[in-house]
Amino acid sequence: ERMEEDNNSSHQHGENQSESSLVAIKKLNKLLRTQFYQPWSKIYSSTLPNSLRYFILPNSHPVERVEVYLRVSVGSLNEEEHQQGIAHFIEHCVFLGTEQHPNPEVIRTMFASWGLSFGGDANATTDFRETVYILSCPTQFLRAVLEFMHEMMFYALFNEEACEKERAVVLSELHLCNSVSYREEYAEYQQIHWNTMLSQRFPIGKEEQIQKFTTLDLFEFYRKWYKPENMSLFIIGDVDVSTVESFITEIYSQPVTNNITNNITIINDTNTNNNNNNNKTPPHNMEILETELDFNVKPLENITIFQHHLVAQFKINLSYTFPLVGTHIFSQQDNKLHQITQRTTIQDTRNNLHTFKMELIQMILDFAFKTRIDNLEQTLYSPPFRSISWDLFESPADKATISNIRIKGPAHRWEEAVTIGIREIGKMAKYGLTPGELERGIMGLLKQFEDEAQQMDTMDSDDHVDQLMMCDFLSTNYVSSVERWQHAKHILRGGGNKDGIITQGITLKEVNQVSRQIFDHLFEYTGIDIDTVNTDAMEQDDEEYNDNDIDDEEN
Repeated sequence: ERMEEDNNSSHQHGENQSESSLVAIKKLNKLLRTQFYQPWSKIYSSTLPNSLRYFILPNSHPVERVEVYLRVSVGSLNEEEHQQGIAHFIEHCVFLGTEQHPNPEVIRTMFASWGLSFGGDANATTDFRETVYILSCPTQFLRAVLEFMHEMMFYALFNEEACEKERAVVLSELHLCNSVSYREEYAEYQQIHWNTMLSQRFPIGKEEQIQKFTTLDLFEFYRKWYKPENMSLFIIGDVDVSTVESFITEIYSQPVTNNITNNITIINDTNTNNNNNNNKTPPHNMEILETELDFNVKPLENITIFQHHLVAQFKINLSYTFPLVGTHIFSQQDNKLHQITQRTTIQDTRNNLHTFKMELIQMILDFAFKTRIDNLEQTLYSPPFRSISWDLFESPADKATISNIRIKGPAHRWEEAVTIGIREIGKMAKYGLTPGELERGIMGLLKQFEDEAQQMDTMDSDDHVDQLMMCDFLSTNYVSSVERWQHAKHILRGGGNKDGIITQGITLKEVNQVSRQIFDHLFEYTGIDIDTVNTDAMEQDDEEYNDNDIDDEEN
C-alpha cells in the first residue's frame, strides 16, 4: 500500500522517489521469494560430474541397516502412445540379469548371501513420473548393493527368454488390477485429470501393447531414459557419510562403457547418444511438463457416472481443480509500479512463509470439518451417510491444487446423504469456523508438530525416505521437525522469529476467508445458489461466540 501511494505521487518526487521505490521493491521481492526453511544439517547431498544427485542421511534406527533408493525420473508419462506399460515392464526386467550377474538364479543367490529377499528387501515401483528401485540391507553389504544397483541401471541384459517369462508376471499384475474397485478408482482418476495426460497414461499400461513389446523395444526405452542426469540416489541408515560418499563417487562416476548388450543391434540410432540432452527429464524443471491444464473449461461439462452391480454403496466425488497461485513480483517501469505474477514454479510454491501459513490454515479447516462430521454421525440416530470427507491436494508437478469432496452412503438414501453433505459444505463456505474451533485446531497442530519434533531422532530410516525423495522432486529442503515446529509456533501464535519476521498469528478472519474461497468452489461447480442451501442449526459450541459480535466480512 505504501508503494502504491508512492507511485501515485511519483510525479512530485522525481528521481529520488524512483530510487527509494526500487529499494523497497528489492526488499519486498526478496521477502516474497525467501526460503525460510533451512535444510536439515544431518543430510549431506551433492551432485556428481555426470549430474547424478545423491543424498546421505545417517540414522541408527534400526542399527546396522541401510536403505538404498534409486529414483529414475522416468515413468508412464514418458511413454509414447504405442508404449503404454513399457516403463513398468522395464522395472521388472532389470532384476533379471546384468553383465556381471547374468540370470535371476545368480541374483537370488547373491541376495540370499546378503540376507535379502525379493519383494521384501528388494523391490521397485513405477509411477507416472518416476521409477524407484529399493534395496534394504545390512550396512556391511552396502558397497556390494551399490555396485549391483549400478549394474541394473546401466548394464541390464534384457535376455529374451527371461523377459518373456517376466511378461507373464507383468500381465498377471494387470489382471489383478482388473477389479471393480480398481476400475472405479481408474474412472475417478480419469475424471479428475480428464484434461491432462495423466488420464491417458496409467503406469500399468495396456494388455494388447504389453503382449507385443520386444526386447529391442525394452532396451531402446531403457537406453533412452536410464541416464545419470535422470537419477537420484538416496542412502539412509546406520552409515558413515565419508565412507558412503567414497563408494558413490567411485562406483557412479565411472563412464558407462558398454550399454549395448545381449547382441541387441540398434538401427538408425541417432537420438540415444549420452551427450544428447533431449531425453533428460530433470525433476526440478517446471517448464518441461506434459500436463498443461485448461482451467477455462466449464466443470459441469465433465461428469462421470460409474455403475456396476457389485458396487454396494453410493459414492459421489466432486473435484475442483484450480491453478497454483504464482508468486507476485513487483517491477518499476516508466516511473510506475507494476505487479506481475510470474509463471508458477515449484520453488515459488514451496519453502516460503506464505505457503506454510496457507498449509496450516488448510490443516485447521480439515480438522474442524472432520470434527463436525464425526459429531454429526454420533448425534444422528441413523445417519444416511457412511462418510463425508474433504481434502485439498496440492500438486506442484501439475501446477494445480485439487479440492475433493466425497460422500458415501447406502444407495437408497443417497439424496439424504448429499443434502447433508451440501449443507455442511455450505456452513464452511458461509460461516467458516467458530473461535473455539480455531483455538482447538491451533492447539492440535502445535501438539502434532511438537510430537513430530520429539520423535524425529528415533524415526526409522524408511520413514525418512519418502519425505526426502519428495523434497528432492519438489526442489525443496528436507528440514528437521524441530525447525518446522518452531515455524509453526511463530505463524500460529505470532511474534518474531530468528530472521526478524514478525507476525500477528493466524486470525479467525483470515481462516474464514480461506474457508470461503475453498468451499465456495463447490457452489461454482454445481451452480447451486449458496443462499438457497439450508444451513440452519449451525451449532455454536462456544458460549462466547455471538454472530452479532462479528462483522459480516469476518463472518
